[in-house]
Amino acid sequence: MPARIVTYVGDEPMEQYCANCNEEIDFQNDVCPNGCDEDEVGEVTTPTDFSAKCAILGQMWFQCRDEEQFLEFCEYNDIGLPMAYMIANEMVKSTEVSERYINETFANLLTTLKVEQDTGFEDLDELISE
Repeated sequence: MPARIVTYVGDEPMEQYCANCNEEIDFQNDVCPNGCDEDEVGEVTTPTDFSAKCAILGQMWFQCRDEEQFLEFCEYNDIGLPMAYMIANEMVKSTEVSERYINETFANLLTTLKVEQDTGFEDLDELISE
């Protein structure tokens, strides 16, 4: 299944977004309207895996939180960023709830950096140079 970000109210899923482009996805269609689920040859793309998201966001929080261009992003994602740092550094274990926070924070980072598609980033430098 392609990567999705799902917003919940209690235990009920309310909205679903593509993890690549952050476009809203209908629960019945379950297909990104921008075609992010398929590359040029019709194969499913491989978005950034969860451990890499944690490493990237943790590095972002540790290194960039005082940089003016990222202040608003860091203030808005004040839970997801330190949580990702702690998971990446094995201070805490990931849970289903923390995965939701981190996936949403990563999608926000892609939007902030104006990255249109998650192509499977491995580190912050690769993502920033995109």
